[in-house]
Amino acid sequence: MLYSMETYCRICGSYNCKKHAFLLGKTIALKEFSGSSPPEIFVGRWNYPNVYAGILSPTETGDTHIMSSPELWHKNNLQIPQILNFRQQLIYGRSQKNIKKAPLSNKFLSVLQEVAMTHKSISTEFKLKKPVTKNPEKEKKVPIIPNAADVSSIRLQENPKIKPKIDYIVNDTDVKSISAIIELDKAGIETSSIQKLLSAGLLGLKKNRKLVPTRWSITAVDDTLSKEKLKRIKLYPEISQILLFNSEYLGNHYEFLLLPDKFAFEVIERSLSSQESW
Repeated sequence: MLYSMETYCRICGSYNCKKHAFLLGKTIALKEFSGSSPPEIFVGRWNYPNVYAGILSPTETGDTHIMSSPELWHKNNLQIPQILNFRQQLIYGRSQKNIKKAPLSNKFLSVLQEVAMTHKSISTEFKLKKPVTKNPEKEKKVPIIPNAADVSSIRLQENPKIKPKIDYIVNDTDVKSISAIIELDKAGIETSSIQKLLSAGLLGLKKNRKLVPTRWSITAVDDTLSKEKLKRIKLYPEISQILLFNSEYLGNHYEFLLLPDKFAFEVIERSLSSQESW
């Protein structure tokens, strides 16, 4: 449904503005748009293996990296309203395929993978099949993606800027994904970037490479890196006193209590809304 926009835009002030209509909760008949992907890709898990996969971008150009970088959010101590404002500006240009039987078209997949590999915002052109709509796929463990649109084609408007280490690992089709994840982390590649590479089917043995739902790639990368760090932690010398640390971010409060003893750990989570612990 196409809603009337006979008002002044609350974002740019223009009369009858279509550029920012989707930010104001309206469905608009955009046929195409260009913008700088932060970069960000997303592979859904709903109805797996018939999933949606695509690229996220605002309608603006320039440096948009902060729109999808959890590392920058934390570094700059961004709060929920600021993060939501960034996320609401992104449009999810997507296509749906059975990723087990037939991969996404080579051209579409190639563009998606190039976006996953680049470490800087990249100008991208989207041609849409349908108007921008609210995205129904919502999950607690993946970034917020409010606006979705099926695409007929996606084209990069500039060459991607790829770090040498990422280029090397992606082109090494004989290294297993676990080893690739660990090597990228040791090279200082951001965790969120490694998650995108795995999700885009760019890591691991050649015969095993395929698109991975974003939620699964986040879990796999976090699990792999945690286990690798745990190996080193177990070799640290035993502390001689009780230590207490705490931190807080985005409504989450953390307390870390370290006791002198052989290695062991216990995690207790408590929801303030339900008053339940687990």
